Amino acid sequence: LVVDNTFATPYLQRPLDFGAHAVVHSTTKYIGGHSDVLGGAVIVADHLFRGQSLAEAVGYQQFAGGAVSGPQDSYLAARGLKTLGLRMERHGATASTLARWLDDRPEVARVYYPGLESHPGHELAKRQQRGFGGILSLQLSDEAAARAFAESMEYFQLSVSLGGVESLVCYPREMTHASLIGTPLEIPANLVRLSVGIEEPEDLIADLERGLAAAAKASEADSIQHRSLATA
Repeated sequence: LVVDNTFATPYLQRPLDFGAHAVVHSTTKYIGGHSDVLGGAVIVADHLFRGQSLAEAVGYQQFAGGAVSGPQDSYLAARGLKTLGLRMERHGATASTLARWLDDRPEVARVYYPGLESHPGHELAKRQQRGFGGILSLQLSDEAAARAFAESMEYFQLSVSLGGVESLVCYPREMTHASLIGTPLEIPANLVRLSVGIEEPEDLIADLERGLAAAAKASEADSIQHRSLATA
Protein backbone atom coordinates (compact mmCIF):
# COMPACT_ATOMS: atom_id res chain seq x y z
CA LEU A 1 0.00 0.00 0.00
CA VAL A 2 1.60 3.23 -1.22
CA VAL A 3 0.09 6.58 -0.18
CA ASP A 4 0.71 9.90 -1.90
CA ASN A 5 0.71 12.19 1.14
CA THR A 6 1.66 15.38 -0.72
CA PHE A 7 -1.59 17.24 0.04
CA ALA A 8 -1.70 16.31 3.73
CA THR A 9 2.06 16.41 4.46
CA PRO A 10 3.64 14.62 7.43
CA TYR A 11 2.35 17.39 9.66
CA LEU A 12 -1.33 16.54 9.06
CA GLN A 13 -1.20 12.79 8.42
CA ARG A 14 1.24 9.90 8.94
CA PRO A 15 0.12 6.99 6.72
CA LEU A 16 2.80 4.60 7.99
CA ASP A 17 1.08 4.72 11.39
CA PHE A 18 -2.08 3.38 9.73
CA GLY A 19 -0.40 0.44 8.02
CA ALA A 20 0.84 1.87 4.72
CA HIS A 21 4.02 0.28 3.35
CA ALA A 22 5.36 3.42 1.70
CA VAL A 23 4.61 7.13 1.50
CA VAL A 24 5.54 9.44 -1.37
CA HIS A 25 5.74 13.23 -1.37
CA SER A 26 6.30 15.81 -4.04
CA THR A 27 8.67 17.98 -2.03
CA THR A 28 8.10 20.61 -4.72
CA LYS A 29 4.79 21.35 -3.01
CA TYR A 30 4.21 21.90 0.72
CA ILE A 31 7.49 20.53 2.03
CA GLY A 32 9.49 23.04 -0.01
CA GLY A 33 6.65 25.48 0.42
CA HIS A 34 7.97 28.42 -1.60
CA SER A 35 7.58 27.28 -5.22
CA ASP A 36 11.34 27.26 -5.79
CA VAL A 37 12.39 23.60 -5.64
CA LEU A 38 11.81 20.39 -7.62
CA GLY A 39 12.00 17.12 -5.78
CA GLY A 40 10.33 14.06 -4.36
CA ALA A 41 10.69 11.67 -1.45
CA VAL A 42 9.83 8.05 -0.69
CA ILE A 43 9.51 6.99 2.96
CA VAL A 44 9.11 3.28 3.70
CA ALA A 45 8.14 1.20 6.70
CA ASP A 46 10.06 -1.85 7.89
CA HIS A 47 8.51 -4.34 5.47
CA LEU A 48 9.80 -7.07 3.16
CA PHE A 49 9.32 -6.90 -0.59
CA ARG A 50 9.94 -10.12 -2.55
CA GLY A 51 12.14 -11.41 0.23
CA GLN A 52 14.21 -8.30 0.81
CA SER A 53 13.89 -5.15 2.86
CA LEU A 54 11.56 -2.65 1.18
CA ALA A 55 14.03 0.11 2.02
CA GLU A 56 16.81 -1.81 0.27
CA ALA A 57 14.61 -2.46 -2.77
CA VAL A 58 13.72 1.23 -3.10
CA GLY A 59 17.33 2.25 -2.42
CA TYR A 60 18.55 -0.01 -5.22
CA GLN A 61 16.13 1.57 -7.69
CA GLN A 62 17.23 5.04 -6.60
CA PHE A 63 20.90 4.11 -7.03
CA ALA A 64 20.28 2.46 -10.42
CA GLY A 65 18.15 5.31 -11.75
CA GLY A 66 20.22 8.15 -10.31
CA ALA A 67 17.23 9.84 -8.66
CA VAL A 68 19.26 11.92 -6.24
CA SER A 69 18.46 15.55 -5.44
CA GLY A 70 21.12 18.18 -5.97
CA PRO A 71 22.58 20.03 -2.97
CA GLN A 72 20.56 23.21 -3.55
CA ASP A 73 17.27 21.34 -3.94
CA SER A 74 18.00 19.34 -0.79
CA TYR A 75 18.81 22.53 1.11
CA LEU A 76 15.58 24.23 0.01
CA ALA A 77 13.47 21.22 0.99
CA ALA A 78 15.17 21.01 4.39
CA ARG A 79 14.63 24.74 4.88
CA GLY A 80 10.94 24.33 4.09
CA LEU A 81 10.53 21.63 6.73
CA LYS A 82 11.45 24.14 9.43
CA THR A 83 8.23 26.09 8.86
CA LEU A 84 6.00 23.26 7.62
CA GLY A 85 3.85 23.10 10.75
CA LEU A 86 3.25 26.84 10.90
CA ARG A 87 2.43 27.03 7.22
CA MET A 88 0.05 24.06 7.26
CA GLU A 89 -1.84 25.54 10.20
CA ARG A 90 -2.33 28.79 8.26
CA HIS A 91 -3.12 27.03 4.95
CA GLY A 92 -5.74 24.89 6.65
CA ALA A 93 -7.36 27.64 8.71
CA THR A 94 -7.73 29.92 5.70
CA ALA A 95 -8.89 27.13 3.38
CA SER A 96 -11.57 26.18 5.90
CA THR A 97 -12.77 29.79 6.04
CA LEU A 98 -12.90 30.05 2.24
CA ALA A 99 -14.57 26.66 1.81
CA ARG A 100 -17.39 27.61 4.17
CA TRP A 101 -17.76 31.01 2.52
CA LEU A 102 -17.95 29.46 -0.94
CA ASP A 103 -20.34 26.79 0.26
CA ASP A 104 -22.86 29.52 1.10
CA ARG A 105 -22.61 31.24 -2.27
CA PRO A 106 -25.49 30.66 -4.71
CA GLU A 107 -23.11 30.89 -7.70
CA VAL A 108 -21.25 27.78 -6.49
CA ALA A 109 -22.80 24.40 -7.28
CA ARG A 110 -20.58 22.38 -4.95
CA VAL A 111 -17.46 22.71 -2.79
CA TYR A 112 -15.08 19.79 -2.22
CA TYR A 113 -13.10 20.15 1.01
CA PRO A 114 -12.64 17.44 3.65
CA GLY A 115 -13.12 20.01 6.40
CA LEU A 116 -16.78 20.45 5.38
CA GLU A 117 -19.23 18.13 7.11
CA SER A 118 -20.88 17.52 3.71
CA HIS A 119 -17.71 15.93 2.31
CA PRO A 120 -18.00 12.11 2.13
CA GLY A 121 -14.52 11.71 3.62
CA HIS A 122 -14.98 14.22 6.45
CA GLU A 123 -15.30 11.77 9.34
CA LEU A 124 -12.34 9.67 8.15
CA ALA A 125 -10.16 12.76 7.73
CA LYS A 126 -11.26 14.00 11.15
CA ARG A 127 -10.19 10.71 12.76
CA GLN A 128 -6.77 10.31 11.20
CA GLN A 129 -5.60 13.84 10.40
CA ARG A 130 -4.78 16.80 12.60
CA GLY A 131 -6.18 19.22 10.02
CA PHE A 132 -7.79 19.33 6.58
CA GLY A 133 -5.14 21.02 4.44
CA GLY A 134 -5.08 23.91 2.03
CA ILE A 135 -6.55 22.41 -1.17
CA LEU A 136 -10.19 22.76 -2.15
CA SER A 137 -12.16 22.46 -5.36
CA LEU A 138 -15.45 23.94 -6.45
CA GLN A 139 -17.91 23.48 -9.27
CA LEU A 140 -19.56 26.46 -10.89
CA SER A 141 -22.62 26.63 -13.13
CA ASP A 142 -20.87 25.70 -16.37
CA GLU A 143 -17.57 25.65 -18.27
CA ALA A 144 -17.72 29.34 -19.23
CA ALA A 145 -18.13 30.31 -15.58
CA ALA A 146 -15.26 28.08 -14.46
CA ARG A 147 -12.86 29.47 -17.06
CA ALA A 148 -13.76 33.08 -16.29
CA PHE A 149 -13.41 32.48 -12.56
CA ALA A 150 -9.95 30.96 -12.96
CA GLU A 151 -8.71 33.69 -15.30
CA SER A 152 -10.05 36.79 -13.56
CA MET A 153 -8.54 36.78 -10.06
CA GLU A 154 -5.41 38.58 -8.85
CA TYR A 155 -4.25 36.91 -5.64
CA PHE A 156 -5.12 33.47 -7.01
CA GLN A 157 -2.61 33.19 -9.85
CA LEU A 158 -3.37 30.71 -12.64
CA SER A 159 -0.91 27.81 -12.33
CA VAL A 160 -0.72 24.00 -12.36
CA SER A 161 1.23 23.86 -9.11
CA LEU A 162 0.13 23.96 -5.48
CA GLY A 163 1.41 24.05 -1.91
CA GLY A 164 3.29 27.37 -1.97
CA VAL A 165 2.81 30.36 0.28
CA GLU A 166 1.01 32.15 -2.56
CA SER A 167 -2.56 31.26 -3.55
CA LEU A 168 -3.02 29.52 -6.90
CA VAL A 169 -5.99 28.54 -9.06
CA CYS A 170 -6.02 25.71 -11.59
CA TYR A 171 -8.46 24.59 -14.31
CA PRO A 172 -7.66 20.86 -14.02
CA ARG A 173 -9.63 19.63 -17.02
CA GLU A 174 -7.10 21.13 -19.43
CA MET A 175 -4.14 22.19 -17.27
CA THR A 176 -3.32 18.98 -15.37
CA HIS A 177 -5.73 16.25 -16.49
CA ALA A 178 -6.26 16.88 -20.20
CA SER A 179 -5.19 13.32 -21.01
CA LEU A 180 -8.31 12.04 -19.22
CA ILE A 181 -10.79 13.85 -21.47
CA GLY A 182 -13.04 11.29 -23.11
CA THR A 183 -12.46 8.67 -20.39
CA PRO A 184 -14.59 7.77 -17.35
CA LEU A 185 -12.09 9.68 -15.20
CA GLU A 186 -12.28 13.01 -17.02
CA ILE A 187 -12.52 16.13 -14.85
CA PRO A 188 -15.82 18.05 -15.08
CA ALA A 189 -15.60 21.15 -17.26
CA ASN A 190 -17.07 23.33 -14.51
CA LEU A 191 -14.53 22.39 -11.81
CA VAL A 192 -11.77 24.65 -10.49
CA ARG A 193 -9.07 23.82 -7.92
CA LEU A 194 -7.69 26.29 -5.39
CA SER A 195 -4.39 26.04 -3.53
CA VAL A 196 -4.95 28.42 -0.63
CA GLY A 197 -1.86 30.36 0.41
CA ILE A 198 -1.03 32.27 3.57
CA GLU A 199 -2.31 35.70 2.55
CA GLU A 200 -4.93 37.51 4.62
CA PRO A 201 -8.27 35.68 4.36
CA GLU A 202 -10.14 38.95 3.79
CA ASP A 203 -8.01 39.70 0.72
CA LEU A 204 -8.60 36.22 -0.67
CA ILE A 205 -12.36 36.47 -0.13
CA ALA A 206 -12.38 39.79 -1.99
CA ASP A 207 -10.50 38.07 -4.82
CA LEU A 208 -13.04 35.23 -4.87
CA GLU A 209 -15.81 37.84 -5.07
CA ARG A 210 -14.09 39.20 -8.16
CA GLY A 211 -13.87 35.74 -9.65
CA LEU A 212 -17.51 34.89 -8.98
CA ALA A 213 -18.65 38.16 -10.54
CA ALA A 214 -16.66 37.37 -13.68
CA ALA A 215 -18.04 33.82 -13.67
CA ALA A 216 -21.64 35.07 -13.51
CA LYS A 217 -21.09 37.42 -16.45
CA ALA A 218 -19.42 34.73 -18.54
CA SER A 219 -22.17 32.22 -17.81
CA GLU A 220 -24.89 34.70 -18.76
CA ALA A 221 -23.10 35.66 -21.99
CA ASP A 222 -22.66 31.98 -22.87
CA SER A 223 -26.33 31.33 -22.17
CA ILE A 224 -27.40 34.24 -24.40
CA GLN A 225 -25.16 32.99 -27.20
CA HIS A 226 -26.62 29.50 -26.99
CA ARG A 227 -30.15 30.87 -27.02
CA SER A 228 -29.31 32.96 -30.07
CA LEU A 229 -27.87 29.96 -31.88
CA ALA A 230 -30.90 27.89 -30.97
CA THR A 231 -33.22 30.60 -32.31
CA ALA A 232 -31.21 30.90 -35.54
